[in-house]
Amino acid sequence: MSSVKPRRAPRGQSRLEFRSNKEKIAETAKECPNLLQLWTRLNKEGVVTIGYSTFCNVYREAFPEETATMRSARKPDDKALPEPAKPQGKTRKPLPEISKFTVPTGSDAVREQW
Repeated sequence: MSSVKPRRAPRGQSRLEFRSNKEKIAETAKECPNLLQLWTRLNKEGVVTIGYSTFCNVYREAFPEETATMRSARKPDDKALPEPAKPQGKTRKPLPEISKFTVPTGSDAVREQW
């Protein structure tokens, strides 16, 4: 059992790694439709070693216009989506019939005593 703890990359290394390979990333981005496939491919090739979430953040900073087109291409048409089924609400049980019986409060007896 090793007591060596894996060290975290120094601050700013992910952006430096990304910017040093920016041309290669831009070329590969033209072939990949989304960021996950792009990151997977670049990670397998060894171009980037940073995590996916960090890669997404740095990519969005470096290529804001391309990220916007990826998002718009990903959105489906509103008309193509079927209407969601509305859940049927539960109905209340009918209330029992109210009887005409009244309970004497005793206030009449108190008035007579005074």
